[in-house]
Amino acid sequence: MQVVFRADASSSIGSGHVVRCLTLAQALRKAGGEVLFVCREHKGHLADWIGAEGHSVVLLPLQTSSDDGSYRYAGWLGADVATDASQTIAAIQSAGFKPAWVIVDHYAIDAYWERRVGDSGSLIMAIDDVADRLHDCDILLDQNLVPNMYTRYSGLVPQRAVQLLGPRYVLLQSSYRQWHDQIVDRSADPARLFCYFGASDPHGLSLAALEAVLDLKLPDLRADFVLGPYATDRRRIIELAGGHAGIVIHEKLPSLAELMVEADLALGAGGATSWERICLGLPALVVTLAENQRPIASALHELHLVYWLGDGRSTGRAEFRVALQNNLRPQGTGWFDRNFASGIDGRGADRVVNAILDRMGERQI
Repeated sequence: MQVVFRADASSSIGSGHVVRCLTLAQALRKAGGEVLFVCREHKGHLADWIGAEGHSVVLLPLQTSSDDGSYRYAGWLGADVATDASQTIAAIQSAGFKPAWVIVDHYAIDAYWERRVGDSGSLIMAIDDVADRLHDCDILLDQNLVPNMYTRYSGLVPQRAVQLLGPRYVLLQSSYRQWHDQIVDRSADPARLFCYFGASDPHGLSLAALEAVLDLKLPDLRADFVLGPYATDRRRIIELAGGHAGIVIHEKLPSLAELMVEADLALGAGGATSWERICLGLPALVVTLAENQRPIASALHELHLVYWLGDGRSTGRAEFRVALQNNLRPQGTGWFDRNFASGIDGRGADRVVNAILDRMGERQI
């Protein structure tokens, strides 16, 4: 079975769309699938990462203008929708692929694109978080936990579409499933901090967090900072961390799971990484880096699965210092609902693969 993914990463889009597609791609390959990624050549496109994971990838050229104002994420596509559809079809054909499925994870792609590409003979799966446009798809995946999650796609997807809704279908690497089953209760006195603000960290939050940790002067605290491939302030962060035995800088990690398992508290972005932390029972102080993250972070905050500090553009060193001071103490993370978190089991990718194969009558997992 051949499968094509259409997803993008960039400093403005972030890395989450490509990362979760990579997780699904690995699960599909385990089930016998052959995968091709089609991405546009934005700055921070992550094509090297995709290739390093063993998948073929085609980069589409970046166009000079793409935002026609028709919907709020149009500028993320790097071309108009019709051009993107035509170029995607051409890229698939040039690669010699005849995909059973085209899986699209992009807020700037809608029913028009899906219909154009699907007319070539492929089934379409759409991965979405925002429910703000029409889809013409056979499967719709929205892994988020929001109050209206079972009704918000009414009228936006065709009747034939299978809807996979909620965190039961969260796309996490297989290591999270393995660690989830081994997690023991963390100490009541957090002594190890995990910090990660995504692949690019456009607002320089890693540096602000590091400065906040240093301000606290906690000699017994161990802090692990993970820098993404396009992290800002990298040189300054490494310079500041030098000489502090308890602060360790990590880069180019195949998985964040092992550091999360060892941590007592996390500080980071409110995107897809939230589900990784929740799966491993790790309380997290989060900031949102994009508009689409806000309703999800708000819902998770209300359910006591994260503590939402606010928007990344208005949150920095001072706010981090106060939040860490309040939570790096006995019972500081008592707000975290460990029982609810235990239900996020890391098996979402397998469930999605089953749904894909069921739709084709080829259930294998």
